[in-house]
Amino acid sequence: MIQPRGVAMRIIVFCKMELPRQVMGYFSLFLVEGISGGQYSVLKKLAPFELPYVSLKSMNNEQCVIMIRKSYFDPEIDRTVMGSSCGLNLLYLQAVSDMEMGCWKPTNEQLEKLRLLQETGQKKEFLEVAQQVKHYGYMQAEACICDHPVPNSPAVVRVGYEEINCCTKLLSNQAEETSFEISKGTSTGNPSAEDGIKLELRFEYCYGNDTWKWITIHTHQAFLLSTFMYQVGAEHAAKNLEMNSEMQIEMPDVQIKKKQSFFQYMKTDKARPILTRIKSAVRRSKEDNVFEGIEDKDL
Repeated sequence: MIQPRGVAMRIIVFCKMELPRQVMGYFSLFLVEGISGGQYSVLKKLAPFELPYVSLKSMNNEQCVIMIRKSYFDPEIDRTVMGSSCGLNLLYLQAVSDMEMGCWKPTNEQLEKLRLLQETGQKKEFLEVAQQVKHYGYMQAEACICDHPVPNSPAVVRVGYEEINCCTKLLSNQAEETSFEISKGTSTGNPSAEDGIKLELRFEYCYGNDTWKWITIHTHQAFLLSTFMYQVGAEHAAKNLEMNSEMQIEMPDVQIKKKQSFFQYMKTDKARPILTRIKSAVRRSKEDNVFEGIEDKDL
């Protein structure tokens, strides 16, 4: 089978890292941009047909680099990946980086254990403790604006396997955390937009009794969030079909051997709460000043 050049290059990189072929599909290449203080912002996940070097050069930004990150959300897959030394190292490095950036915040007791395991180089034990921390394995977006619970609320959005977590700052200066269950709504859109357009991600959520409401998130990472939300929905659909979720080289993301059965399932009412009923869109913002005045310190 002829592979796209982007996939072939990724396979070469993973082989040089001695990453076993059976777990290569659990990782992808991401384009990230450095931020002051040693932190970084994930800009996009490279598609199989993209050439990493070309994508990197097209950014014309010396702060941009290519990073290897896991491309799944199901925490049960960690056990499979940790079976290889290279996979274990990749998960460990990402976990340490995410912890330092505050993507997930352990309790004081958990942090003490993690620091001790980090100092002694016990990577597997470190990950086992990290898996017990709230929001571990979530993808966290940069500070953004959400229309829930009220319009123009500063927010931090995280995408996980079971939920879309939204922590918003209220007018009373208090924080409110909302969990949108994946089973009640997620995103399947393939959005596009022109340069310079302020982006927003919209998804419809069921609050019960067949009551649906559109949730809008204003963020320049709308494309990335939409990609991750679709990934989560696909992982749930694959598990519901009791398919073999082992990823292979031919399909870098969630490997579904019976592709025809998968897409037929996605059109049924059973899959509707996961993917079909929910829509996402990236469009022009109605208000030009929707992003003004929002900084990390405001959250």
